[in-house]
Formats: sequence, C-alpha cells, structure tokens
Amino acid sequence: IELIVVVLIIGILAAVALPQYQKAVERARTAEALINLKALREAWERYKLIYGTTATTIEQLADLDVKIDIANSSNYFDYVISGGYPLIHANRKGGNRYHLVAVTADHKDPRYRAGIDIICAEKTTDNKGTCISFGATIKLAEFSYGYTHYLFP
Repeated sequence: IELIVVVLIIGILAAVALPQYQKAVERARTAEALINLKALREAWERYKLIYGTTATTIEQLADLDVKIDIANSSNYFDYVISGGYPLIHANRKGGNRYHLVAVTADHKDPRYRAGIDIICAEKTTDNKGTCISFGATIKLAEFSYGYTHYLFP
C-alpha cells in the first residue's frame, strides 16, 4: 500500500510539473529566436550600409559577420525575409500557432519603432496568451489574416 501511495504521489507531481516544464522549454526556444532576430536585424543594417540596398534573402545576411548558421541554427524556427514588407520573420516549425517578427529600419508602419521593435504574432483562434508568456506586453491589433500582434517592451 505504501508503494502505491508513493507511485500515486509521484504521478500527481509529474502531472503538475510537466506542463510547466514544457512552457519553460518553449520560452527558452523563443529567447534563442529573439537573440537570432536581433543579430539578423543588425546584419540587415550592415548589408544596407555596405551594398546600398536591402537584403532579400536570409542567406545574404548570413554572408555577413552573423554568428548564426542560419540553415542549422535552430530546429525550432525558420528565418525568412518577407517579400512585401521589409521584415525578418522567425516562423515556429511544427505548427503556425505563433511567430516572431523583427521590424527593420525600412518598415514604415507608424505602430512600430523602425529598427527597434520585435513583434510576437499569435493565431487569434489559438489565443492562449502564448506571446504574453514570452514577455510581450502591448497588444497592438487583431488582423484580418487571423493573427493578433503583441509588442515586446
């Protein structure tokens, strides 16, 4: 009976601890992506100063002195430059519940501080506070394409 009680207690503790562990792991992965986005945004600025034009692919930025191997840097995010707007995206692999966006200096949307802001965009339908749990605090807007944008302070 004592053994059954011990196993039951361990099971309850594991059931409580596992979701918290998963959240902590996801926050760590997101922190890595934020650091990579900041490095890519700085590389974006260097590229523009060197070549007089903006980069169109992440590989162009990786040719500069970026300390990340873009192709192999993360098993959890894909890094891309959006075609229509000069933004650098970190798209979460294994689902599109959220992604992170670094605003570049060429972006002219007045809601963002060009060259400074990083946005967390989460699916409006899955709005479970994912971005807020990563430290984003300011809700910007809900967009027609199904995402809500939050801003990191």
